Amino acid sequence: MSEITYDELDDALGRFQKALENNLNDYYERAWLRGGAQNHLVYDSEGVFFAFVPPELYRSEPVRELEFDTETFNAITDAHQNQAAIWKFDVDRPTGYADALTHDYFPYFIRYPEHWRAALYHARLSMMYLLQHGMTPTEALDYWALDTGPGSLTSNQNVDRWHASRGVDREAVYKTRRQAKDKLGDDESRPYYEEQNIEIGDLE
Repeated sequence: MSEITYDELDDALGRFQKALENNLNDYYERAWLRGGAQNHLVYDSEGVFFAFVPPELYRSEPVRELEFDTETFNAITDAHQNQAAIWKFDVDRPTGYADALTHDYFPYFIRYPEHWRAALYHARLSMMYLLQHGMTPTEALDYWALDTGPGSLTSNQNVDRWHASRGVDREAVYKTRRQAKDKLGDDESRPYYEEQNIEIGDLE
C-alpha cells in the first residue's frame, strides 16, 4: 500500500474523531459505572483523553464500521500519541498499533461534542442557581440529581443507586432533598438561566 497522504489522514482523523465523540457516553459509563477499565485519564475544556488498547479499539464496532486498513489506523493512532506527548504523557510506540500483540493502553483524545459542552454548561448554571438560594453543596447536589432535567433519578431504583453512590442511606438523601425544596420555595420551577436571561447556546 502507498503511504497515506496528508489529506487522506486529515479525513480519516475527522471520521475517527466523530466515531469516538458519538460513543463518549458509553466510554464514560464503562469506566465509571459498569466496572470497566479505569481508562479515563485527563480532561480540559475542549475534551478528554481516554486510554485504549489499540488492537481492541481497532476491532470495536464504532471503529470497525469506518473500514480503515491497519496502515490508516496506525497513522491515526500516531497522531493521537503525538498530541498526548504535548500533554507530557510518556508514550511508548510499538511498530504497529492495530496488530501489536500487546495489552498496553495508549491515550486517545476525544473532543467534547457541542451538545456535551452545552450540557456541562447547563449543569454548572443549575448548580449556581441552587447554591445562590442558600443550599449547602450536599443539598444542591441531591436536589440536582433527583429532581432536575431529563436525567433525574426519581424512580426508586435510581434513588437506591444514588444514595449508594453517595455512601448514605435513603432517608439522608430525602432529608437533604426536602431541605433544598424548602429553600427554593416558589422559585423551584424557575431555572437560573431564565432568571438571568442567559442563552444556553452561549458557551463562553
